[in-house]
Formats: sequence, C-alpha cells, structure tokens
Amino acid sequence: MYRQDLLKILGEHPVGNTIIDNYREHLQSIENATKSFRYLPVFTWSWPAIEGYYIALEKHLGFCDRVSSDTDNGWDYVSNPKGGFLGFWWNYRRISLGDLICFLYLQIEHAKKLTVRVGYCKSKEGEEHRITSSQLWTVFHRLEEHAKIFRGLHIEKAGRFRGGWTSAVAVLAFPSETLAEPTYINADQKGLLDLEKTLKNLHAAMKLIDTVARSHFP
Repeated sequence: MYRQDLLKILGEHPVGNTIIDNYREHLQSIENATKSFRYLPVFTWSWPAIEGYYIALEKHLGFCDRVSSDTDNGWDYVSNPKGGFLGFWWNYRRISLGDLICFLYLQIEHAKKLTVRVGYCKSKEGEEHRITSSQLWTVFHRLEEHAKIFRGLHIEKAGRFRGGWTSAVAVLAFPSETLAEPTYINADQKGLLDLEKTLKNLHAAMKLIDTVARSHFP
C-alpha cells in the first residue's frame, strides 16, 4: 500500500487513537516533504523532495519498456565514497561494441545531473565482461556524432574514463535562461521546476540514446 493510500484511509476513518493520530501526522509530514519539489527552488531540494520528483518522473516517463532482467528502470540510493546520492535510471538500449552486446542508458544523479552510462556487457555466449576505457571512448564519440542533430543539446565527457561493469560516458545539458549551472532541468524565474520543459529535455536525451542504438545495433 502506498503512503497516499494509507493517509486517505486514516483520514476517512478516524479512530480517535493518540498513537494512530501521531502516526498519521508523521506520515503526512513525510508526504508534505516529498511533494515540496513542486514549490521549492530546484537546487534546494531535500532528499524527500528528490524522491517526490522521481515519483513524478516515473509517472510521466512510463516504466514499461524493460528489455532485460539486468536492466530494470527505477530509482534508489546509490552509495559512493562521497556519501552517495539518489539515482534515477531508465531507457536501456542494446548497442554492439565489437564482439560484446552492452546496454546504453540514462541516469539522473541527485536530481541535478543527467548522465549517459554504458555497461552490463556480455559476449554472444552470455559471458559477462567489464567495459574498457577504449570502449568508453568509442561510445562517447558515437554520442557526440549523433548529438549534433539535437538543437541546444550540450554533451561533455563524464570525467576520467575507467573500465568497469558500468561506467558514465557523458553528461548532458540543455540551455536555460534561468539557471546559471548547466543542467537538464528547466526552471522558471523563481528557480521552481518547469516539469513540462524538463520532460521535453529528457525525451530529447532518450531520443539520442535510441538513435545511437538504432544506428549501431539495428
């Protein structure tokens, strides 16, 4: 049962119990924090606000295009040496890299950064392989080539390339008249999320991934 459903039930059927009333107030405070992405500037969002934003993206992007058990669309906490972040990943597409079949996909890092990643590589026999730095360069050049047809799309290399099971290849950003920091998010003059324009940018990024996949793995 979702939190909103439980709040609705508790609101429609009050029981006059202090413990239950306190629990409902606690749930409501979490729900309010989750919805705060709608009225707080994008770069001030708390973790619950980012969770609410990701839930909204799930609904608008539609998570029904699973292509492999290894590549489930979704979002969750991602640990790293810097303390971790909330990640959102989707739009997995097969590409060929020599004798390997890999997946190209999109990932949002803590709501602020949109990256293209590649990984989950397997040979034709089904053996798993780590991706190499040279293969990452190959993918990046493919992305650069096809990104030219997308007006306003800015693409840059995602830091130092290192081999691994999965790796970031590129960071994508779009022009914004209101945000000084290059990003994929679009906001109004007050810095509040413009979800419609942000979704337009995300769909352009998805189309880039689809274009690369069709061109190199028909």
